[in-house]
Parts: sequence; structure tokens; C-alpha cells
Amino acid sequence: TSSNVEWMMSVFTLTMPAIVFIISLNWLFLFY
Repeated sequence: TSSNVEWMMSVFTLTMPAIVFIISLNWLFLFY
């Protein structure tokens, strides 16, 4: 259904910045 797709897109837009933030922290810990 279209509502399910919209819900998945909203969750993706909310979780993507968090994933990028965690990956950047892992890179910082690798360099330090």
C-alpha cells in the first residue's frame, strides 16, 4: 500500500542521519 511506503520513507529519513552519525564516530575512533 502507498501508506506503507510513506511510512518506510519517513523511517528511512529519520534513521539515515543516525546511521551516518554512528559511522562517522566509528571512523573517528579508528583514526584516534
